[in-house]
Amino acid sequence: SSEILRTAGDGPMAEPEKFSGGGTHS
Repeated sequence: SSEILRTAGDGPMAEPEKFSGGGTHS
């Protein structure tokens, strides 16, 4: 996802937008 392209530090949250609707960097 776009989040993992911006950062590899998501760990298990490989595609955080699926979990929180935006991720940690939105």
